Amino acid sequence: MNHFYHRNYLDMFSSIRISFASVAAAVSMMVPVVTFADLAVQNLNPGTTVPVGTLLTFSVTGASSSTPTYYVSDTYAGSSVDNTKISSQGTFTWTPLIQDIGAHTLRVSSYDTAGVSLSVSQDVTVVPKFRISILSLSPGAAVNPGQVVTFTASSSGFASPTFSATDSFTGGTPVFTAINTQSGAFSWTPTSSDIGTHIITVTAQDSSSNNRSITQQITVAAASGTATPLTTTGPLPGSPAPTVVTTPVVATPVATVTAAAPAYYFTSYLKLGSTGDEVTALQNVLIRGGYLSGAATGYFGSLTASALMKYQTAHGLDALGVVGPATRVVLNAGTGTGVSTTVSAPTTTTVSTSNSGNASARLRIIQQLLVQFQQMQALLIQLQAVND
Repeated sequence: MNHFYHRNYLDMFSSIRISFASVAAAVSMMVPVVTFADLAVQNLNPGTTVPVGTLLTFSVTGASSSTPTYYVSDTYAGSSVDNTKISSQGTFTWTPLIQDIGAHTLRVSSYDTAGVSLSVSQDVTVVPKFRISILSLSPGAAVNPGQVVTFTASSSGFASPTFSATDSFTGGTPVFTAINTQSGAFSWTPTSSDIGTHIITVTAQDSSSNNRSITQQITVAAASGTATPLTTTGPLPGSPAPTVVTTPVVATPVATVTAAAPAYYFTSYLKLGSTGDEVTALQNVLIRGGYLSGAATGYFGSLTASALMKYQTAHGLDALGVVGPATRVVLNAGTGTGVSTTVSAPTTTTVSTSNSGNASARLRIIQQLLVQFQQMQALLIQLQAVND
């Protein structure tokens, strides 16, 4: 009898254990798993490239609750972005300053009371408000007399700008009439009087006196293998009878004169807040070029950024105020500290006369050679001025 009851009790407890296990399994199967997608950026305006002083806006969506808290951060050192730039509804508004010129990665995060954290990143680049660039240079930076040089000066940030052009080369065909003051279209045909190196400066300016300039180097060289006959007639008073002298002028190869390379080789990305030897070397380049005053400090501050923008504009670069790959190429090539320029060598003159005693013919040839010598001297003076 006791054995019977004991067995019944065991069966009852076993049944209870099975029931509990079944209930636990059922409960665990009914627990839902909740996941959240990351935030998303919408309505980015004006886009990923923002001029200084232009309002940048966007909104973020996908928060885990209706009342999240938003935070924003920026990878750019010295950025003016802070948490006041994003609202409780996830709307971001920011007007970049000149100190913000460069590449930014903005990161927006949201947090709710349940401890759920979500985020999204947005890349933007801040550029100078007023910019000018040269587009579609044809046929290139080296031409022969008679070839038409064309390009278009393009600007941004100006209100109805007018364009103008000047040339460092003296005594040649003028370029100020070669540019369309409204469209920036440039068309110029150099002649034999333009043989040499031209630094053409194009300037955009609006009615508020906002202006930016950019330079383009054009080298005009005589076509290889061409010959220009030179004919002189008539003796000086008291000389023998007139004699015709034909002098073939044979063009010689263009000589390239390259100044010494800069003493420092740049390898790093430099921006506001950067320090070290490369910043010191950069400041020395800017000081020698007249873009920065004072002594080198080794700290990349707002004065260095402003001077660097002037340097970049003068050398046909985007004035970003940071040393990136393109600016490093120019710095390491010695532009601003040295110079690589092309100078037309003087022509070789062969004189053939039927009367070697004709003083008039010899005098005229000597005068021709003196003119060529003076042209060469002028080019060397220009080269020395650039080096200084």
